[in-house]
Amino acid sequence: MGKLFPFSGASAPKPIAVDFDYQDAFSRTVIGVVERAGPSVIGVRRRRSSGAGRADAFEGAGSGVIISSDGYALTNHHVIDGAERVDAVLHDGLVVTAEIVGADPDTDLALLQLGHGRMQAAELADSDALKVGELSVAIEIGRAHV
Repeated sequence: MGKLFPFSGASAPKPIAVDFDYQDAFSRTVIGVVERAGPSVIGVRRRRSSGAGRADAFEGAGSGVIISSDGYALTNHHVIDGAERVDAVLHDGLVVTAEIVGADPDTDLALLQLGHGRMQAAELADSDALKVGELSVAIEIGRAHV
């Protein structure tokens, strides 16, 4: 059980007992978000040709999100800018080729088409419905996979 101290100083009232553990509630929330949205998060690898007969050179990486079950995904324009080849790393570690469908440097967005079958798309919400102070969670594919 935690303690909540709403005031400090000599005239502060006695602490109020709180009947829940903040960390457990926070952890349950984050775990739920990751379980629900995690399969829609991708790693994005930018590659360029290394020359005749040599493997492609890794240039950079970022992340993205699958927005439709037929494999369209959003990433940042700066992640794919200048790429000769783009790969996507799915949540299970599978690497698939991604085609750049569109890119807009002004909004720093790029649309990819992943060369893989049906995928789990993220459920997008209305950002206008958010309130100041509301919890948000960022999910990124681990660097070991990218």
